Amino acid sequence: MSAKKYDVAIIGAGPAGMTAAIYSARAGKSVLVIEKKSPGGQIVNTLEVDNYPATPGISGVKYAMTLQKQAQDFDAVFQFDEIKSIDEPKKEGDYFVIHGKNDEYEALSIILSTGLENRKIGLENEDKLVGHGISFCAACDGAFFKGKDVAVYGGGNTALEDASYLATICKSVTIIHRRDRFRGEQALVDALKKYDNVNYIMESTIVELKGDKLIESVVVKDKNTGETKEVKINGLFLAIGQIPSGADFANLVKVDERGYYEVDESCASKLVAGVFVAGDGRSKKIRQLTTAVADGSVAGSSAAAYIDRLNGREYV
Repeated sequence: MSAKKYDVAIIGAGPAGMTAAIYSARAGKSVLVIEKKSPGGQIVNTLEVDNYPATPGISGVKYAMTLQKQAQDFDAVFQFDEIKSIDEPKKEGDYFVIHGKNDEYEALSIILSTGLENRKIGLENEDKLVGHGISFCAACDGAFFKGKDVAVYGGGNTALEDASYLATICKSVTIIHRRDRFRGEQALVDALKKYDNVNYIMESTIVELKGDKLIESVVVKDKNTGETKEVKINGLFLAIGQIPSGADFANLVKVDERGYYEVDESCASKLVAGVFVAGDGRSKKIRQLTTAVADGSVAGSSAAAYIDRLNGREYV
């Protein structure tokens, strides 16, 4: 077991978590960032980031790599592990004990930047076909479907971005959406109009997935008529939202009925001192890169200020 103790432990290395690492490390605190997958979070699935100020066209992967290096340049330590639980200290000023799948860690303050998990449809055969024709990331897996027929399920920004990219390499792209209009930005809707290989099935849901070793087709049901039809495809890209993981740490932060952390713009837990929240897992109206890094700067600065207060250095 690791005996290393840190001032600040950040759970999750998305943009919010890595920004928090930069701010708390720049304040002179020892910082540990724990990530179960790879740094970057959902942003690595974005081919080009066009709505973040002053960085038009940067790829999500490059942005994440740059952010990680910046945090490491300020001596933030990155550790790959899956956190199972966190024990709060018996009294303020004691260490939180962080239980990972591979190790244990201790820190005087915690920043929860756990982000969101991809939402599944919930159909029979789905789990078996994930990775065998079903994907959550067009930027990651789109090249495997070059020249083939694919479908995108969803109507938000991610679905529209995925469809635009896939239209440049696939034979055809069918967008399936349960509403009569898209929820994504109008600019992304307009961008799709230039592709003549994009088809639309609106006000419909996927009710069945067909295929044994690989996905072969989806059965789509019209919400108005109840009629169903089968759409032959080689790949299906799911973009129907994400699920927060706040319930896993409800002993530290109050969560709402959906599992989002219920903290205000201060990013501080009202349940346990020394616990802060940053990123898409926080209950808020807008979840974008800009709001994630804003949360990270607040949480990182607040955690550093909390450590200063514990050490008898409080600023006004």
